[in-house]
Amino acid sequence: EVLSSFCLSRYGMVCCAALLSALTTYPFKFFRATPQENLNELFDTEHLDADSAWTRPNVLFNLAVFVAYKFLFAILTLGCAVPAGVFTPVFTIGAALGRLVGELCLRGVPGGAPAAIMPGACAVVGA
Repeated sequence: EVLSSFCLSRYGMVCCAALLSALTTYPFKFFRATPQENLNELFDTEHLDADSAWTRPNVLFNLAVFVAYKFLFAILTLGCAVPAGVFTPVFTIGAALGRLVGELCLRGVPGGAPAAIMPGACAVVGA
């Protein structure tokens, strides 16, 4: 009964959300970067380097996982009974979704991608 009452308290919700977030996102290297580092890479007009955390195993998979996790955890933390930021998660989700659309457009053009498709610019529009 003590554990259930703690989990339903505002501090318990925060602890449970932090624990769940830490356990599920640690395997992905890009989740361990700061939001500023992630946004810098998402907004970069160059292609993501081979040594970037976004390219292992696949940039499209990683961007889809990033968008899904950020969206779900934004809902989870905004539903807690504590003050939380709204602007940065929404901005980051939009940038990642824009980069994902840009990467899909870049790969979807048959016969090679034209130079006009820049996934970083799509990330700026998405943000």
